[in-house]
Amino acid sequence: MTEAEQKSTPFIRSFATGMRYLKSFIKFLIPKNFRPTVLKIFYAIRSPLYLGNTVECPCCGGQFNTFLPFTGYHHTRKNAQCPRCGSLERHRLLWLFLKNKTDLFTKPAKLLHFAPELILQKKLRTIPGISYIGTDIDSPLADVKMDIHQIIYEEKTIDAIIIYHVLDHVKDDRLAMREMYRVLKPGGWAIIQSSVNMEQATTFEDPAAVTPKDKLRIYGQVDLARKYGRDFIDRLSETGFEVHAEQYGLELEPAEVAKYGVIRGEYIFYCLRTD
Repeated sequence: MTEAEQKSTPFIRSFATGMRYLKSFIKFLIPKNFRPTVLKIFYAIRSPLYLGNTVECPCCGGQFNTFLPFTGYHHTRKNAQCPRCGSLERHRLLWLFLKNKTDLFTKPAKLLHFAPELILQKKLRTIPGISYIGTDIDSPLADVKMDIHQIIYEEKTIDAIIIYHVLDHVKDDRLAMREMYRVLKPGGWAIIQSSVNMEQATTFEDPAAVTPKDKLRIYGQVDLARKYGRDFIDRLSETGFEVHAEQYGLELEPAEVAKYGVIRGEYIFYCLRTD
């Protein structure tokens, strides 16, 4: 590290701490409809502090000296968040998987994206031939307001579905799975992602957990409805999907894992309608 870099480090750390507090302010005090715009400004201010050539975000193409820590419900992960676009490890792994392991970039498709993330939505809209539909029950990023328990589209009309970390929050996940299968065309695919404990055989659900207080006590998170075990794959299969639990990160070289900031052993649940 150069003398100039050493002198600048305390300032950068202090500024980064301030940025984290600012982001908390944005989340809790800014009206939901304005948050995407404010977050874009926030990321634009933050990202120049971390410019470098150590890591690269495949979602936004930015190169930085590091990815940033990210604090979730239970712990803080190092090297997790992109300074420019806010992508996390799972978003970057998904983008690499979409690009290298699916036909999304090579054939026209009607794509349904549940609970769209800001950076993924922006990137997916730019793919030639993609008819993109972002949907959520209340997100300002949604093109169509819709309850996943009652998808408004007709049977066999959707080519591809992306849904990340939604099913462990909804009231009836099996109904949501059936609805996604219903609208997907034969030969179509869905990436249906949730937090899954592969060391736990069965999904834990407590019908008594109704209030946020109950859910926090039972699940450790105020908005969870269940904690999935390995039988998450069985639930998807029973719906009719052919499920491929892909550990795509294991196909990457260690240098690529470090460069793109992904979790090597993370599963991607790639589900096909094969009838």
